[in-house]
Parts: sequence; C-alpha cells; structure tokens
Amino acid sequence: GQYDGDSFLNRVISIVEHGLATGEYGVAQIASKMNISEQTFRRRVVEATGKSPKVFISAIQMERAARLLANKQMNICDIATACGFSDAETFSRAFKRAYGCSPSHYRDR
Repeated sequence: GQYDGDSFLNRVISIVEHGLATGEYGVAQIASKMNISEQTFRRRVVEATGKSPKVFISAIQMERAARLLANKQMNICDIATACGFSDAETFSRAFKRAYGCSPSHYRDR
C-alpha cells in the first residue's frame, strides 16, 4: 500500500488485521496494544494518513475484504466475519460505500 515505509502505520495495520476476527480493532484497543494514549494514537494516524483513525481502520477492513473476495471458496458471511462485521448486511453496506458495488458484484468483475 501507500504507507509501506511507515513502521508506525505498519504496526497499526498489523494490529487491526489481527483484531478484526476477534472484534478488537477499536481506537482504544489499538492504542493500548501500542502502549500509547488514545490521543497520541489519533494524532499520529491523522499526521501520517490525513485520515481519522476510524476512516483509516475502515480502509484496512475494506482492503482485507477485497483481498478475501478474490477467494471464491469463502462465502460473503465468512468474509464479513473475518473483516470484523457482525453481519453480512452491514458489511455489504460498508463495502458498497468503499467500492461502489456490492461484494458479490465486486467478486464477479
């Protein structure tokens, strides 16, 4: 991705990717895993990406979803869960906002 050179962001991405399946990818959880305050975490993400932590975390979720959709064996519900969504409907809405089409349409392209 565009943040490859930044070890801070690489750590954030790694923590988010590991936390998605367990639901532990909120700002508080990430900051605590990085041993910094939430305030410092927010500031550093904004400085590094120009995005709020929530937007950045969502982008990581959507990138992971797009990768998983390439695997035709996984169904949409499993992908939703693997990306930290409690249900396929919420996942589909978020995915559509990010990519302008439904997950199944994205997969078929």
